[in-house]
Amino acid sequence: MKKGWKPKRKGDKYCAPLCGYGCKHAAYLDATKNARALAKRMGKGWKARVWENLDWHWEVRRGGAQLSTDNDGKEYWCLFNGLGFGEVYYAPTPEKAFEKARKDCDKTMKMYQRTLAETFGK
Repeated sequence: MKKGWKPKRKGDKYCAPLCGYGCKHAAYLDATKNARALAKRMGKGWKARVWENLDWHWEVRRGGAQLSTDNDGKEYWCLFNGLGFGEVYYAPTPEKAFEKARKDCDKTMKMYQRTLAETFGK
């Protein structure tokens, strides 16, 4: 971690000196709790990730899948990072958001396989 970007605790703040936003320690604790709870809910292989960028944010990841929620927890989103799809899938539960993303990924991969077979005869 680059110098000045490591969060420091001072009273109710927990913020990197170079951030300057005044991130709160309580927000860090909430983000950590929410990320761990969602990773546990989603099951094996899901890892919690918490980071600071003008406040505390969180998500869970498994391979190229990223999953999180908006601030009030009424809608979840999922995307597959690094596959070139770029779509974000929203649903009322994390399981449904992940399933929507997975189905579209499967559909896209089948299209790529057909295109390769037509092009190269495989």
